Amino acid sequence: MRRTCWVKTLALAGWLLSACTPSSNQSNTLFKEILPAESGIDFNNRLTESAEFNIIEYLYFYNGGGVAIGDVNQDGLPDLFFTSNQGPNKLFINLGDFRFKDTTESAGIKKSGNWSTGVTMADVNGDGWLDIYVCGVGGYKRFNSRNQLWINNQDGTFTEQAATYGLDFQGLSTQASFFDYDNDGDLDVYLLNHSVHSVRSYGRTSSRLDVDPAAGDRLYRNELNSGTTHFTDMTGPSGIYSSALGYGLGISTSDIDMDGWTDIYVSNDFRENDYLYLNNHDGTFREVSATSLSHSSRFSMGNDVGDINNDGFPDIMTTDMMPADEQVIKASVGEDSYEIYKYKLSYGFSYQVARNALQLNQGNGVFSDIGWLAGVAATDWSWSPLLVDLDNDGNRDVFVSNGIMRRPNDLDYLNFISNDSAQRLSDEEMYRHMPPGKVGNFAFRNRGDLTFENQSVSWGLNKPGYANGAAYGDLNNDGFVDLVVNNINEPAGIFRNTQTDSLKRGLTVAFNGYGSNQLGVNTKVFAYSGGSRQYYEVGNARGFQSCSDHRLNLTTGNDTLDSLWVIWPDGAFESLRHPTQDNLMVLDHGHATGKFDYHRIQPSTSILKPETSFESPEYRHDENDYVSFNEQGLMPHMVSAEGPPLTVGDINGDGLDDFFVGGGPGQPGTIYQQNRNGKFLKMKQPALEADSAWEDTGALLFDANGDHHLDLLVVAGGDEHVDATLYQPRLYLGHQSGVFQLQAKALPPISLNASCVKGGDMDGDGDIDLFIGARSMPGKYGVLPLSFVLENNGRGVFTDVSLNLPGGNQALGLITDAAWLDLDKNGLMDLLIVGEWMAPKLLMQDGNGHFRDASIQYGLDKLEGWWNSLAVADVDQDGDLDFVAGNLGLNSRLRATVQQPLEMWVGDFDNNGSTEQLLTYYNQGVSYPFVSRDQLVKQLPGLRKKFLKYDKYTHATIDDILDMEQRKRAIHLSAVELQSCYFDNRNGHFKVTPLPREAQVFPIRSALMDDLNNDGFPDLLAVGNLYATQPDFGRYDAGRGLLMLGGVQGFRSLAPGLSGFSPVGDTRVVKAVSTSKRDKIYIVSGNNIQLQAFHH
Repeated sequence: MRRTCWVKTLALAGWLLSACTPSSNQSNTLFKEILPAESGIDFNNRLTESAEFNIIEYLYFYNGGGVAIGDVNQDGLPDLFFTSNQGPNKLFINLGDFRFKDTTESAGIKKSGNWSTGVTMADVNGDGWLDIYVCGVGGYKRFNSRNQLWINNQDGTFTEQAATYGLDFQGLSTQASFFDYDNDGDLDVYLLNHSVHSVRSYGRTSSRLDVDPAAGDRLYRNELNSGTTHFTDMTGPSGIYSSALGYGLGISTSDIDMDGWTDIYVSNDFRENDYLYLNNHDGTFREVSATSLSHSSRFSMGNDVGDINNDGFPDIMTTDMMPADEQVIKASVGEDSYEIYKYKLSYGFSYQVARNALQLNQGNGVFSDIGWLAGVAATDWSWSPLLVDLDNDGNRDVFVSNGIMRRPNDLDYLNFISNDSAQRLSDEEMYRHMPPGKVGNFAFRNRGDLTFENQSVSWGLNKPGYANGAAYGDLNNDGFVDLVVNNINEPAGIFRNTQTDSLKRGLTVAFNGYGSNQLGVNTKVFAYSGGSRQYYEVGNARGFQSCSDHRLNLTTGNDTLDSLWVIWPDGAFESLRHPTQDNLMVLDHGHATGKFDYHRIQPSTSILKPETSFESPEYRHDENDYVSFNEQGLMPHMVSAEGPPLTVGDINGDGLDDFFVGGGPGQPGTIYQQNRNGKFLKMKQPALEADSAWEDTGALLFDANGDHHLDLLVVAGGDEHVDATLYQPRLYLGHQSGVFQLQAKALPPISLNASCVKGGDMDGDGDIDLFIGARSMPGKYGVLPLSFVLENNGRGVFTDVSLNLPGGNQALGLITDAAWLDLDKNGLMDLLIVGEWMAPKLLMQDGNGHFRDASIQYGLDKLEGWWNSLAVADVDQDGDLDFVAGNLGLNSRLRATVQQPLEMWVGDFDNNGSTEQLLTYYNQGVSYPFVSRDQLVKQLPGLRKKFLKYDKYTHATIDDILDMEQRKRAIHLSAVELQSCYFDNRNGHFKVTPLPREAQVFPIRSALMDDLNNDGFPDLLAVGNLYATQPDFGRYDAGRGLLMLGGVQGFRSLAPGLSGFSPVGDTRVVKAVSTSKRDKIYIVSGNNIQLQAFHH
């Protein structure tokens, strides 16, 4: 049915309804809950526990029901359908002004069986009217439901025809999404099912190919366009997994890679990874989560797809169970131990984290989880995430439904049921020992800078309860989105958006489609206003077990809508200039006369591109399996996986750059020599091969002995070596042939777990002296190690002059990087160093070969952080040296400020000869130990009696763990700044500015300054990540490389999809290499991965 006939009526209705809506000054919140007495919606998903029906018998007993929003009677007002797990499902017709009528009985709708789950509204038969598909659980124990398809009779009644259409599936169904995966003009369906714990649900990832008739997902192709009222099961031929490994709880269908074909994202609970299926354009899909996602949520619940940063690429949010409240964190099951974590990986599963994930689409096929940076990672037992603009400022906000009737992951409960006495209890006695999990919903306002602000209270959405399915739609056509929530054992939540500002009113857009896709499902709209762009796509299933309104609500804040791009699933395209200023609009496929070229979305050119001719097939860094946590169970991350280093120079004097890349333990470092064709060939180096036992962590090519041949200094590290010689630096002298020989007596007998070696003419005598930074004391993270300054005698023999450091103190910190520079232009080289748990430190020479600490003088105090790297250049071209320092970043559970620092106490607290590290961090204004109770008592068994129950540990602070005397004896370290920063030299004092938000997404382990866009200002290439972390921190793996363009005011970032710079993995070093074939290439090394290279 065409919808133009009701546009004017709908516009008038919307105006009248908004006119009689109470003004916002009658409510202190953005949303007001409309109670059942006012709305007429008396639906309540009442859940009755019994001996047959409970969480012991059915894993997902508390998952609740769903809600669908859509205009089923075509009067211009969205109607509501609720599913009840045990009770009747309900249809409510919208009468206007937030009044609804229960028409379930008159509509002919009757529930099948005894357990319903998700619901979707979609035009299944292509007649332009919304039909209703209801999922359920059947064929399992005492559950007997079968999925239902209610076909709209266009007269207020529905007829159940699931069997006729081949969609009467019986099994463990969660939700269905209707979309056109083959672009033939009708709606196909992905049926999301879930497993229950059984022998079939455990095993290796190879069992994904084993079909499970009840738990496996299904993909059905609609045969409507061939004249058949039926769906064909295409699961196997399409490449969709249909096994018992999948615990499917969330489904979104959207064009995620922006190629004109709809893709699929599936949230899986438990050990199975989420699925990201990209459409192959031929009726098949390829599952790419392992390469596109660095990790996924571990207990993925619902998900939603939407563009949260207005870059035109869809982002993905999944929910999990990470609490925000510290007491719940400490009382609940957290991450697996490191051993179990590695064991799961050995079964073929990819990386997972037990928290919400907000996967930022980088525009080049890869995503970065920015959940911690964004502030949305921890929302407790969460179900439905909705990415929608709630305040009409032009940015998508986040709503999360929340709560569970009982917490089965409570640690004291699990301890209780593990006792022998508990085995005699009935199911009822067992589940009644679970604590309640009543939690408020969350609402986050999008600040427009990749971060979100918790507005749950001020927006009136934080009511505690057990909220599951949730959906959004403009229920009164006033241009502001409302929310509907399905609650357990409480009335459904109807939340009216109280905004009335006409300047911020959204534009409601409906669609007149084509063929059997009359409602325009998967149609894209780009809205342009005020120099910004918003991206929308028509869908149905989103969140959890729910379906939001098909109509779009275009929002632009206070800006005027300038133009629209409308792209239909068949590629038909329409561009509209200055669209209607009414609050309602219908877009018609018949008006789309163009054909859209998706290359218009992708950048036509990028600054850098992968260097495909760069070949080093013999080299892949090989890290060993040593686990520092076995000896130091409380350290936050390992320092035994720091390599490989990378250093560049012309080793054979032919005018071409060559390079050295270090090896892991048992792997020799390698030299690659460049030939005239720009190829890099591995050189045989017997001396390096003989020293393969060392773990290379730093390297420098320089002329040590003045013979005009580059020599090689390699420093070693690791945390596991007993033999002190494996921590000794090695100097290899170079020759015309390019072959290096070890010079055993060139260096003093020093031994250290080194992080870096830096060369500079410290004493102005024309040769290169050295600084060697120490990363840590092996086996004693947090104890300050000794770093070294070595003076060259001009013949390549070095003397230890470290006593020239300030106060003769070599314990400078946990050093990660350093740089020689003449900062005050007095002709003497100064030393700038950074490291963990310290502020950047500037050591300036006094003219007598001694150094003084000038950090405070230059404004570098009170900046203690987890600094990783340095890059020095005259960024603003004002004639002095500035620098960039890479830090941990903000995409972490950890936060640090001067008022609320991150702290660590280090010592042998149980007097057993080992070193313990107790990390504390602030959560909601209180400092808590980061470590779980189990980790704590494993390392300090004497505390077991004090914290016999987990509940006793939930409020513990460092004062409850260490007494006053222990704290006095401990090494106390702190950090107050975790952002990577730009340090602008302002006449001998540094102005500190955080790098762009995108640079805070990952730990920057290396940065390089070079003018890549030829504007005269140095630009910045940054690489990083840190995989060797405790599971409770999760891998820092969001880094996909970053190019930041420099200028007078600092730096601005380019996404990898625009810059072309996108190294993957646990990257360590980036270096520029001049080549005979190209001006430069940029080589990136990484831990346990191959080299990568990029060119202009």
